[in-house]
Amino acid sequence: QRQKNRWYELIDGLIMPRYVHVMNSGAAMCHSKELPGCNSIARVGTVVYGVEPSEGVLGPIDKLKPVFELKSALTFVKKIPAGEGISYGSKFVTSRDTWIGTLPIGYGDGWLAEYQDFQLLIDGQKCRQVGQIAMDQMMVALPHEYPIGTEVTLIGKSGKYENTLYDLHKHSGVPPWKITVAFSDRLKRVVVD
Repeated sequence: QRQKNRWYELIDGLIMPRYVHVMNSGAAMCHSKELPGCNSIARVGTVVYGVEPSEGVLGPIDKLKPVFELKSALTFVKKIPAGEGISYGSKFVTSRDTWIGTLPIGYGDGWLAEYQDFQLLIDGQKCRQVGQIAMDQMMVALPHEYPIGTEVTLIGKSGKYENTLYDLHKHSGVPPWKITVAFSDRLKRVVVD
């Protein structure tokens, strides 16, 4: 409201251009009808992914439908004995014999180190990412052996579970809009109608 009032003070007495840019995603969702007398152009960001930008402050967090998914597939699966370190520095050590799967996605793709230990979804089950995230790959603890090529959902639904950008935000502290812009061009984009 303060910004809106300042805007009107600033333009008082000016001849306005046909269009003005005065809104981001949050303003476009919550204040667009409150700016009479101008054709406002909005710069939308997170709303194109179905993310409510105020994180529930200005409206229900589920006001928008999430339209973004991030999926990968297992490229390597191996049973690792108890007491073995996984990934750089061996900061994660298996407490028992554990099936470990490798995914071809890492911080070079925008899956940041802050996302370490996030629960990924495989075959409708939650599976913890383990070990440090490398530039091009990361590992996940599996409940049993899965075949190479098994789909892994990082963001999206699998069975009764869903990982949202908000879940990743809560886990990592990285805001949803920073999560989405971090994904590099190395990730294949598929538009689904």
